[in-house]
Amino acid sequence: LIAVCDHNKDLAKQFAEEYQLTAYTGLDDLLANESIDAVSIATPTKTHFDVAKKCLEHNISVLIEKPIADTTEKGEALVKLANEKGLTLMVGHIERFNPAVITLKESVIDMGLLGDIVSINTRRLGVFPPQIKDANVIIDLAVHDIDIVMYLLDAQPISYDKFHTRALTNNREDHAQLFLKFENHSAFMQVNWITPNKIRNLAITGTKGYVEMDFIEKTIQYHTSEYDTHDDEEGNRVVQFKHNDGVMIPVPERESLKEELSHFIHCVTHKEHPFVTHAQAINALKLALALSDAD
Repeated sequence: LIAVCDHNKDLAKQFAEEYQLTAYTGLDDLLANESIDAVSIATPTKTHFDVAKKCLEHNISVLIEKPIADTTEKGEALVKLANEKGLTLMVGHIERFNPAVITLKESVIDMGLLGDIVSINTRRLGVFPPQIKDANVIIDLAVHDIDIVMYLLDAQPISYDKFHTRALTNNREDHAQLFLKFENHSAFMQVNWITPNKIRNLAITGTKGYVEMDFIEKTIQYHTSEYDTHDDEEGNRVVQFKHNDGVMIPVPERESLKEELSHFIHCVTHKEHPFVTHAQAINALKLALALSDAD
């Protein structure tokens, strides 16, 4: 770690002193004075393209905060430039590195514990983030769950519906309800910036079980669907469920951001493709933008 760059001079100086780095307030000065292998870009969404493009043009690999850009065209242009230069371009969909998400995918879904997945419900709620000035709640928050749902189901939605509006803000949507329809599944997502408590959870219903996951606490509770069926006197199928308290699925103790940064460094060092592919990052942005469009 050799340098930090931020428009806020005091903030840049603070981190430079803490980590014994050189502080810059402008990207051009940073690029002109330092020999850099890779950068982590956590700037406003509307600046992602310009900052990442300049870094890639200087042969610097890039980890860029989600979403990849503010349009799919800009995102695709960054992917094209990175590929042409043989550089690592990784998009920071941090929930993919959440150990609870990985455990849910590998140890529950892929092992068939849920049977056929019927539906997924997600909630990502909290207070208004003052540092987010150029994205609505769908682009900022829902893009996480859009990506996670497609990752867990390993599928693309065939249609969608949405409701979003402004409750407390006057220039950007601050709450939304999104519905995605897949070939054999459905997903309902609720996101907002108007809930006083921070909530990040996901629930999946399948033909063999039900699971609840907490993104923050990194916990997974699994319930087996145990039931008997019989036909009543009128020939109607009756399903009687047995009581099930559920069990906690063990989740490794790992820090998501550290895992993401380590993976990025590994990809740069070993010239490997990131876990979150370019196509997945573009698809998540494309769907988030489509869901943001007002009817």
